[in-house]
Amino acid sequence: VDLSHAQSRSVEQLVNLDAAQIIVALSPAAKKAFPKPTKAVCLDWSLPDPSTVTGSDEEKRAAYESAYQFLHEHISELCDALLSDSIG
Repeated sequence: VDLSHAQSRSVEQLVNLDAAQIIVALSPAAKKAFPKPTKAVCLDWSLPDPSTVTGSDEEKRAAYESAYQFLHEHISELCDALLSDSIG
């Protein structure tokens, strides 16, 4: 996965939040500032923001890869849980 152009996005950069079903990884400060949609299941998948990592390019790449792996695992587990609930 090429993460060379990956960037974190602020909640303010997201549009149409009321109409969308979204999964957002929020920092503790953002959790206080971001209003929850009226119909939501909130999952707390807190993880460090890879855009704040300093160091070598390899260290920065590793931070993005770690965040990607974390989210990939959690999203896969969520999908498995949702699909098994709807089937079983």
